[in-house]
Amino acid sequence: MELQGVMKSYFGGLLCVSWSPDGKYLATGGEDDLVTVWSFIPQLFGVRRV
Repeated sequence: MELQGVMKSYFGGLLCVSWSPDGKYLATGGEDDLVTVWSFIPQLFGVRRV
């Protein structure tokens, strides 16, 4: 296993994380009241905020 990257996109503490069933996305929620969805598909690597 090797570190793929470091993601810094939230302000304050991170409160929860959840992987999608297919392992392609990671949703995070934090003290900034935002839900961030991270894509781990190589050609779509990036962030969407809700």
